Amino acid sequence: MTKTTSILIASGVAVVVMAFVGFLLGRSSAESAHTRVAVAAEQAAAPVSDVTVGNATFVWGVGPGNSVWQYDGAAWQHRVGILSQVEAGADGTLWGLNDTGRPYRWDGKDWRREPGRFQRITVGSKAHIWAIDGSSTPNQWVNKKWARRKGKVLRLSVGDDGTLWGTNRKRQPQRWNGTKWERVPGKLLEIAVANKEDIWGINEQRQLVRFDGREFVVAEDSPRTVSLSVGGDGTLWTVAATPQPH
Repeated sequence: MTKTTSILIASGVAVVVMAFVGFLLGRSSAESAHTRVAVAAEQAAAPVSDVTVGNATFVWGVGPGNSVWQYDGAAWQHRVGILSQVEAGADGTLWGLNDTGRPYRWDGKDWRREPGRFQRITVGSKAHIWAIDGSSTPNQWVNKKWARRKGKVLRLSVGDDGTLWGTNRKRQPQRWNGTKWERVPGKLLEIAVANKEDIWGINEQRQLVRFDGREFVVAEDSPRTVSLSVGGDGTLWTVAATPQPH
């Protein structure tokens, strides 16, 4: 069983409009019970307020001022770039969006501009890259260009095997079967896909949930999860709000 840790993100890093001032960044694996264990050595302020996981050794995040960071297994290291979102794939593929929605691809040393303009982007691997455009339409990266697909989505997440899930405008989860979207019971604020067997989400009560093959069931009762990301190997990180101290 993999040890789960929590990192307190600095007060004042506002990710959601709530009566909270801090955030906990939790780490887990698909095999472990998703319970957070505070580790004193990791209670120092973390520089990120959003995180993306390609695999256990490929974890990136975005911090204040849209700064870009990479976790080296022990600490967060500042990297080049100013981006509002970064998305990591299981094979080391990394893309991002700037604050105007323009996509960039990491070449190992710097960010390279790619065509298009999007609200959000999701990366499972080099072969599986999707994005949501300004009209909420999903787009797939194919042969170095974007191809528009069916439907309207608020959220989108692709696994390293190409498994694609999203949420519609009513926040209802849906999965892509290759030609159309199939509805699944429930409502989600966020969704994260590792592969076809490993799908996670955040429900309207901000509880961490996991798809059991039929529906999303609560994996953690504490209603404070803000965002999440799961890698192709099942490594799961979450960002959770911490109450303002009195």
